[in-house]
Amino acid sequence: MNFELAYEFYPDNSFSYDQDIFEYSAALYNIKSRYVRVKGLNINECPEFHPGASGPSWVFAEEIIIK
Repeated sequence: MNFELAYEFYPDNSFSYDQDIFEYSAALYNIKSRYVRVKGLNINECPEFHPGASGPSWVFAEEIIIK
C-alpha cells in the first residue's frame, strides 16, 4: 500500500518534570481515503534530567479519533 503524507507535526520536546497530556489535531479537507496511518516517534532514551536517565522511553496514545 502506498500512503500519501497529508499532515506532519513535531511537538516541542522541551524540558518538563510533568507528565503532561497533549491533544493534537489536524484539519484536512478534500481528502478521500480508506486507510489512515498514524506514526508516533519517541526519543529512544530518557534524557539525563529524567529519573530513568539512559533507559528506554515510550510513547503512549490512548485515543485516536478520525471524523
